[in-house]
Amino acid sequence: MIQKSSQLLVLAFLLLTACYQAADIENFDETAFQNDPQGCEGNRFDMREQIMQLPKALQGFTQYEIEATLGRADRQELSNRSQKYLLYYIEPGPECEDAEEEPFTMIVRFNSVGQANEISFQNY
Repeated sequence: MIQKSSQLLVLAFLLLTACYQAADIENFDETAFQNDPQGCEGNRFDMREQIMQLPKALQGFTQYEIEATLGRADRQELSNRSQKYLLYYIEPGPECEDAEEEPFTMIVRFNSVGQANEISFQNY
């Protein structure tokens, strides 16, 4: 009985961890994006053409799937309607040495069930 419950526990763990794998996005270097937090190194700015294609690729993903693909967000915000936003700076963000006053930013908005339903770009 104990062996069977431990097997079920292992199976449940494997199923849960398999759900949050990084997306395989064509012509997008996830590692370069993740290794440039706040956009300080300029790699994200150099990748902006590929980044502008991300809304189509990431639509409907969960926060966990997006963070597995893009890395931890540079900033998170919650709205008063229980919506969450992840912000990724494309130009050098506020914590960079050569920070832009209003850096070009990718904003991922999640609906109430936790899926990305809008991905936009603006100077933030």
